[in-house]
Amino acid sequence: MKKQELATVLRDRLELGSLKDANRVIDEFAKILSEAMVAGDEITLPDVGTFKTAMSAARKCRNPKTGDVIEVPEKKVVRFRVAGKLKKSMNE
Repeated sequence: MKKQELATVLRDRLELGSLKDANRVIDEFAKILSEAMVAGDEITLPDVGTFKTAMSAARKCRNPKTGDVIEVPEKKVVRFRVAGKLKKSMNE
């Protein structure tokens, strides 16, 4: 589902005035989610899952084109854990 499709569904279900309002809701939600992730907060969406940040360890990788070994530094990454209820409903 693309953003415009999501906006249409959101507008219809919440009886919003226009697609512009629905897009503003989506944009604001994405902004809040991003800000929380940058701050290192954990975000739980009931029945969907949990977003949290973690550190990816430094490691050595090989460039498949040249064969050179390169060092990849540690970095922050986003992890998502699916809620059990969503997992169960997907497999029914």
